[in-house]
Amino acid sequence: MKRRLYTLSTRDQWIVQLGNSDYRKTTSVSSVSNDDCALMSKPLSHKPGELRFEFLLGGDGAGRLAAQFSELLDSDYGVIPFFGVGESTEYDGYYVAHSGQSEPLDATAAGSLQRVGAVLKEAGTRQSHWRSVEMNVSDTQNDITNNPAQSTAVGIPAAATLMRWFDPVADEVQPATPSATTATEFGDVALVAASDAPTDSSALIYDLPYVESGKTDVRVWDNRGVAKTDAENVVQWDRVFVPDHDCVGSPVVSNGAIRLTLDAANGIAAERWVDGSAAWQDVELNDSDWSLVDADLVNVAPASMDSQLLFENSSSGVQHALNMRLGRGRTKVLFTNPSGEDNQTPSGLADYLRPIASDEVETTNASLNLRSRQEVRR
Repeated sequence: MKRRLYTLSTRDQWIVQLGNSDYRKTTSVSSVSNDDCALMSKPLSHKPGELRFEFLLGGDGAGRLAAQFSELLDSDYGVIPFFGVGESTEYDGYYVAHSGQSEPLDATAAGSLQRVGAVLKEAGTRQSHWRSVEMNVSDTQNDITNNPAQSTAVGIPAAATLMRWFDPVADEVQPATPSATTATEFGDVALVAASDAPTDSSALIYDLPYVESGKTDVRVWDNRGVAKTDAENVVQWDRVFVPDHDCVGSPVVSNGAIRLTLDAANGIAAERWVDGSAAWQDVELNDSDWSLVDADLVNVAPASMDSQLLFENSSSGVQHALNMRLGRGRTKVLFTNPSGEDNQTPSGLADYLRPIASDEVETTNASLNLRSRQEVRR
């Protein structure tokens, strides 16, 4: 049976230990093969409210996949789902990673294997909690657009149900209605206008099947300098979950609607998802003397990602930094001037980025969390 931690998968035949009781079934590492695992019982210490598990990854790319698990477990993603795919299990729920690590097995083990271990703290289930998006709407220093738009929106997976506004201060629940829908590579995203929030303290709550988690979230990849998939359609890019990831190739940021390859050597390559043809289409940026020379990841999270980009004018040598934010369900990217930049965005740089630049002069600063059903209960 396949199990998934957020968007990363493993299978039961590679589970070494899983559970939160004093005795769990574990795999005898010395007897592991690609086809079967011998099982034995082994006492393991634990604390109440924790789930401990280890599993093995084998074959080509095992080391890279193990590193992705380690990054996720050490990231600031906060609450992440762990669940069975295709059928429910006793462990299905939301967890916060307490610790995690990966390491290669020694030479006595069969095959090329990596061991991944983690301790997850229980945070709740779909039966005890709603998914919740908190907002802190603020103005931005967006001077690229010629058509400023004051409104901004929160992106929620269209697969979500029972979408409502909840104000914990006033203890009130009100309906929430999407104002638009964005088609993305892995599913639609419903956009709810932030201005529809009844109060500044209102959060958007909803229910979402575990299996839908992460499909329409913002993703960051390390493209490793290769095509995304090989001849057998196996993904060759690596997921990035922490800002200090040391990219082998170039970082690629995507929310399924727009995708940017931030290549310091060759500039920004932009693509837009065309749902009718189910394919990515190139977006041409305007001609300019300005080009990207550095991409610094600042924040990687499910609802949005942030990066500071450094551009240089090839004619004058002048440099200018811009903060970039890509949110879930957005079809364009928000570029703003950092507080440390004295000048406005140079006109040539603004022209260069305009085909992918958002018109919004506000941002939601959205973050994804859980909200107790007991707190929301009438």
